[in-house]
Amino acid sequence: MGLLIGVDEAGYGPNLGPLVVAATAWSVPGDPRSIDLWQVFGDVVYHGRSRDERRIGVADSKVIYSPAGGLSVLERPVRSLLALGDCAPQTFSSLWEHLSDSSISETVAGPWLADSPLVLPADVDGECDRQLVARWRDTCADSGVSLVAVRCGILTAAEFNRLLERYENKAELLSQASLGLVRALWPVDGDEPALFVCDKHGGRNRYAHLLADCLEGRFVVGLEERREVSRYRVDGSEIRFQRGAESELPVALASMVAKYVRELVMLQFNRFWCKRVEGLRETRGYPVDARRFRDEVEPVRRELQIADDMFWRRR
Repeated sequence: MGLLIGVDEAGYGPNLGPLVVAATAWSVPGDPRSIDLWQVFGDVVYHGRSRDERRIGVADSKVIYSPAGGLSVLERPVRSLLALGDCAPQTFSSLWEHLSDSSISETVAGPWLADSPLVLPADVDGECDRQLVARWRDTCADSGVSLVAVRCGILTAAEFNRLLERYENKAELLSQASLGLVRALWPVDGDEPALFVCDKHGGRNRYAHLLADCLEGRFVVGLEERREVSRYRVDGSEIRFQRGAESELPVALASMVAKYVRELVMLQFNRFWCKRVEGLRETRGYPVDARRFRDEVEPVRRELQIADDMFWRRR
């Protein structure tokens, strides 16, 4: 058996809300470099966003989701994936705990996540189809593929700003968060081969020194470092950073998980502030609109004594 891990992020660019890094890990028969999970799960999932009641639409979250279209295009696939792993969170706090192996701390996450508990699914059409999930389980059993874990690193503004002081730039922060997640899922000393696939980080092409640090001095062999893909070997396993990594199913699923978690945080963030500032328009947290939002809530933020570092990401 081998291990196939896909990692992606949501929220790299905004000034408001968390940076979320997510991973999906799969046990696969044989060499993980030779299996195509799109093909294996072809009767259950499809690559795209069009509605198909018989299958689950999966793609890069930036392609499949827009706020105007509603959350269900993310929520239904993500809750189906979680159900495949026997997880059916009924609240956002239980989802956070399952994905991050930690509980929400208001002193780090902000009062918006403690203000009013969010019940899931958040969208009326967001619940998974149990019969479809049962078919997915049957396909896993027939193919010898199984879901090992779905995990997230949820970097709130406070945590993001703290880590910025440690690392040289935002791209390195993202690389460290991604590799830390992989390290938690990947038994590097195990005998089974592993393949880790991740999108490129901030245009970076060289990752060898980051891998050596993350993997505690294990010998890292550079196979290629190009604009399209950077590949490395550690014993019998391979690590790839590639453009358009969401073309791989484990990465596309990770992209959707990360975006789903971030959108749920932003839903609660907007509710918190709109309840306190009359006529306030919601924000997605991206730079130009984030500054508008910050200016409009500033008097209330000061009144509530919410620290700037808890509210605003510095980069």
